[in-house]
This record gives sequence, structure tokens and C-alpha cells, in this order.
Amino acid sequence: MEAMLDGVPTMGGMGVLAADDEPEITYERKGDARLLFVGGVREPLPVVDRDNSLAQPEAVSAHIEAVADPDTPAHFTPERGDLVVVLPGMGVVIAFTVEGIESPTTISAYVRRFVLQRRDELDHLQPFKGA
Repeated sequence: MEAMLDGVPTMGGMGVLAADDEPEITYERKGDARLLFVGGVREPLPVVDRDNSLAQPEAVSAHIEAVADPDTPAHFTPERGDLVVVLPGMGVVIAFTVEGIESPTTISAYVRRFVLQRRDELDHLQPFKGA
């Protein structure tokens, strides 16, 4: 007898996702920030089974600081999983997600660095057009 979850067959005890199982993704604007890239992050690439496999782009490290004054409600700190949209001008969109947070204690004021991963598939978005 096949295992079922809400009338749908399972795979090894896990439910099978259908296209309509994922909720619609929405973006909430946190605010404007200054971003300074400070170097690459060397991590092992995912397992590559053949020469024609796509390798993930290398993660980069950056300082991100909200433009709003830290004492105001508009101030924010990026969190893991946040989408960072860089708008350098001329309609160009460069999207990243925050994959991790580093806290090197040798930098004055103990500034946090954020590990960003490129999201090429989101470069077509205009999530905050006109903002």
C-alpha cells in the first residue's frame, strides 16, 4: 500500500509538491541602504557530475548599512534570506540574497559583513519601481 498525505502520494514520507503548493512570493521594501563589496567568499562548489553542469556563482561579501538614522523606525538590518536589489542606474537590476552574516572582530566598530549570493534569475524584476 502506498503512503498518502492528504490524499496525495508521498516520496519516502515527504509530501510531493505541486506547482500550486508554493505561495505567491511578495516583496516588502525595508528601505534604502549603502552597499560596499569587500571581497569574495571561497566556498566549495556543489558536486559537479559532468563537465556540462552549471557551477554556482561565487558568493561575495559586503557591508550593508541602512541610509536611515539608527535611532529611527525606518532603520533596518538585513537578515538571512533577504533579497538585496542593487540598482546602479540606467534600469539595470542586480539581485542577491543574503546567505549568511559574518562578524569579524578586527574591524573597527565591529561592522558586520553579509555573504551575498547572486540571483541571476531575478535580474528581470523591478520590485520597487518608482520607489
